Parts: sequence; structure tokens; C-alpha cells
Amino acid sequence: MKTHTFSTPMMQQYAAIKEKHADCLLFYRLGDFYELFMDDAKTGADVLDITLTKRPRGKDGHIPMAGVPYHVADIYIGRLVKAGHKVAICEQVSEPDGKGIVEREVVRIVTPGTLLDEQSLDKREFNYITCIILEKDFIGFANADISTGDFKATQFLRNQSLSTIIKDEVARFNPKEIILEEEMYKDKELLKIITQIKDVNIYNIASKETNPRYIASHLKKALRHQKPCSVWPRR
Repeated sequence: MKTHTFSTPMMQQYAAIKEKHADCLLFYRLGDFYELFMDDAKTGADVLDITLTKRPRGKDGHIPMAGVPYHVADIYIGRLVKAGHKVAICEQVSEPDGKGIVEREVVRIVTPGTLLDEQSLDKREFNYITCIILEKDFIGFANADISTGDFKATQFLRNQSLSTIIKDEVARFNPKEIILEEEMYKDKELLKIITQIKDVNIYNIASKETNPRYIASHLKKALRHQKPCSVWPRR
């Protein structure tokens, strides 16, 4: 994202949030619409075939923008994600009081493996997100379809070519998204193997997010109030 200096409070807020999510298209909630600004607006208008406008924003002049109604946003988000983009959903988290700008924050980031909208999912297929962990003696895969609750994990000894293991396992689950921790994401050999696989999006996550203690704490928090249930796949 290019650095812009804004003078109006709303655009200053937008710029601060966008800076934290520079790799995403920011769906910024304004009343009954989600708005895209600047380069995001140009990308959104092109991919979604919606109108790109330039509205006056006080001292900040004319700013490119494009918007979609909030009640049909899932459809547009699905189209953007399928086109290979990550989308950050920025909601209003305080009520207008007439004294200052409404507080906003990103409440969700949508990627190919985290789509939940039924209209954007193929009911005939699973929608797996796969995490790969590479160690000296083994390689591990965790595959989850969060729209159905299906989860499978596998581990292989590295006693055959890395390329063969990855390609065979990815072909078995056909994930829409693969995530790698930071050091693996910098591994040119590994990236070369994965990028040869058709129609797979690759994203990296912070190393701390793969730390067992970090993961355990989040799982305990997420499952603390959950009741056992049966989840059936769509097909």
C-alpha cells in the first residue's frame, strides 16, 4: 500500500487500519455499505465490475472509492477471494454519539480456506485449508474444512522426496489454501514445489502462531463453552 497522508479523521482512521492489514482488501463499514478506498477501490471495481467513483472528502480532495451493500456483501467477498484476494472486514464497533468518529476494527479476515458463505462454496466439494509443518525428520499436514468441521492430520517421515510427499498429499485433499509459518514461507525450494500445484493460494503466518502453547491457549479458549455436536459434510 502506498503511503498517504490524510487530514480528515475518517480517512486517518481508515489509513491506520489499512496499514495493519496491508495485504488485504479492506471492507470498511460506512452505514449500510462496505466501502473500498484508494487502490483497493480500483481493484474491487475491476474484479467485481462495480462503479469506481471519486467523491470529495473535505481537505483530502477526491478519493477513489467503490462500495457494496452490506446485506449482499458475502457474495462480493466470495468473488474477491476466489480471484485470489484476502478481504479484511472492518465493522463499526461503537454507536454514533455526535461527538467524534465511530470506532471501527477488523473483526474477520476472509481467505479461500475460511469462506463460510454457502453461495460461494461448491456443495459438491470440501473447502480445505492446509497447514504444512516441515521438520528435519518428518513433514506434517493439518487439513481443516471450517464450513463442515472436517479435520484430518497426517505425518510422514522424510524418507522420500519432499516434492513427492507434498504433491501426493495436496492432491489427496485439494486444499483451496495452504498456510506456512514465516521461515517456511522464505524457503525457495519449498515454495517452488507448492507453486507448481495449480489453483492453490499460499499465505504465511507469524511464527508465534505455530507455537504449541499459543495454539493450545486459543483452542482451550475457543472450546471452553462449546457443547459436543455432530457436523456433517455438505456432500
